[in-house]
Amino acid sequence: MIQCDHIHFRYQKQSIYQNFHWELSSGSICGFLGPNGAGKTSLFKLLTGLMFPQEGSISVLGHDPKHREGRFYQKIAYVPEDLPVPEMSPETYAHFCGPMYPNYDEASFHQLCDDFEVDRQKAFTHFSAGDLRKAWLSFAFSCKTDLFILDEPSKGLDIHAQSTLRKTLTDIAADGSTILLSTHHVREVEGLLDHVTMINRSGQLLLNLPITDLHKSFRLKRTLSKEAFPENSLACRRDASGWTLLLNEPSALSEDIPLELLFTGLCRKEKELSDE
Repeated sequence: MIQCDHIHFRYQKQSIYQNFHWELSSGSICGFLGPNGAGKTSLFKLLTGLMFPQEGSISVLGHDPKHREGRFYQKIAYVPEDLPVPEMSPETYAHFCGPMYPNYDEASFHQLCDDFEVDRQKAFTHFSAGDLRKAWLSFAFSCKTDLFILDEPSKGLDIHAQSTLRKTLTDIAADGSTILLSTHHVREVEGLLDHVTMINRSGQLLLNLPITDLHKSFRLKRTLSKEAFPENSLACRRDASGWTLLLNEPSALSEDIPLELLFTGLCRKEKELSDE
């Protein structure tokens, strides 16, 4: 599905990725997580052919994105964090651009606009930030592509729209499409993800695993006192009844590992190693 081989990428003389290698198989909802400035948006632009690596190779759905083939763009839908604002309505845009995608479904577009409560006949220029994102998501999902790349898809969405987004993502994955998304709001999508990739602030890979395999390397432990923390604890979270610890050791049980806690722990461990 996606393969990045030894990618080197610099932007305005700043190194974003150095010898970056990453693979993602098809048929998953993958969360691509990292701190601000880590290079998530840059990678998405590399995957969609909007920018090119200085070294290394990228394959997406069997295509090299830098060739910008029409057949390639018929297979992907990309919703960036910074959205374009055409001087037309979503209805008009979909009328002209929808047929460029072999699987575009006009009825699905109308239904998604209704589900997201967005006026498809209103000009993009008159939308609020949240409605603008809902309009673009409605169009992208109606194209029914093999791969969806979504940069902060829940940004600016109200509670109803977030619920609609989660349901739509589940339906799309069930239909066989692969979804790659970045988000700073992990809890909004945590129950949907079946794969997670984490990078640090230097664009280095910290983790790339199916959600179901996380317990093979990490486990949770409850304790009442902070003094009882074991040495191999990566991160902790306090609640009314005590502390939840994330330990760097396998679990005998197939338990759900909170991604927010895991990301905090891995970033802290990586920083401690770099400071030694």
